[in-house]
Amino acid sequence: MSIWSDVQTLSAKYGAAFFVVVQGLGWITYFMIYFSLVFFDIDVASYVRYYNLGASLEALAEQGGVAALSFALNRFLTPVRLAIAVPLMPIMAPAINARLAPIVRALGFTPAPEVAATAAPAAPAASSAKTAKTVPVSWSADVPAAAAGSKKKD
Repeated sequence: MSIWSDVQTLSAKYGAAFFVVVQGLGWITYFMIYFSLVFFDIDVASYVRYYNLGASLEALAEQGGVAALSFALNRFLTPVRLAIAVPLMPIMAPAINARLAPIVRALGFTPAPEVAATAAPAAPAASSAKTAKTVPVSWSADVPAAAAGSKKKD
């Protein structure tokens, strides 16, 4: 299995919470790398030159500096972030999806049929007509044809 198929499977299973957790971990690792490079005052270009990491990475290091190297190392750590996110998802996904459901629905996304079918039934409401059932949200968009085809012309 490839990383891409794992991401698709996990996003279908955990919905928007998966993307929030993975992106949060991504920002954390990026800033940890960035501040480590700044704190230890590492000359990025000479580091790349010393380890002979290639002319293209050397040019990137000279032009982009610490931010570019932090981004490249952060991309390199994507499998590590996924390995950290997988055990966290069963614990964090229900709470995150419950808080994200109104936002995701406002953006036009709806629960995928297989996710909605596995959602637990809501408890009967005592007297409140406004009680809504919260289900895990997946990234399947229902875009009306009029909205998809209409573009603003100047």
